[in-house]
Amino acid sequence: MAKYPLVSIIVVTINTPQLTRNCLESVKRNTSIPYELIVVNNSMAKHIRQCLRLFSGIKIIQNSKNLGYTKAANQGAKASRGKFLCFLNSDTLVPPAWMKRLLKSFKGSGIGAVAPAAYVLRHPPGLSLNQKTVALFDQAIRQWHRGRQEIVPSLFGFCLVIPKKIMTRLGLFDERFFFGFEDVDYSHRLQLAGYRLVKVP
Repeated sequence: MAKYPLVSIIVVTINTPQLTRNCLESVKRNTSIPYELIVVNNSMAKHIRQCLRLFSGIKIIQNSKNLGYTKAANQGAKASRGKFLCFLNSDTLVPPAWMKRLLKSFKGSGIGAVAPAAYVLRHPPGLSLNQKTVALFDQAIRQWHRGRQEIVPSLFGFCLVIPKKIMTRLGLFDERFFFGFEDVDYSHRLQLAGYRLVKVP
């Protein structure tokens, strides 16, 4: 059986208890490799704090106010112990074997970051997704891409995996981006440093 390094899965949340609960449950259900789960909570609201208390074994970083996504993601990165950092949006559901597929993409040389092609795993507003639906979406995406990875100019940060040693070398996300575009900026920084970006079906 292949050995996998520890992955730090970092989830930033604000006052979205149901979406966050669905996300964390999917991670716990479908992650079979060593991982730590770090949740950075940008809200003092009662319901999201109650939601997080339902999960044992997670590391919670509680902020007294909304610091924005980028700063909160950096807080999670600083608190991490894993060799790989996975920045996962709180409205995302993950399918079975998701992390194994992402980590296998780093076997190539010069890979700076990977992200899944299955953008449908972002929870669409107004659409109820369950784990069976997510698995079907995931299977369809993989069949469409026929298992082929793709080198791309930029990666979306809804599920972004970066080796910690690379992030240590290049630095954390630029906190001038309060919410959004930090993924585009970091993709550009990775490419300037000579790394390739991979989209994984």
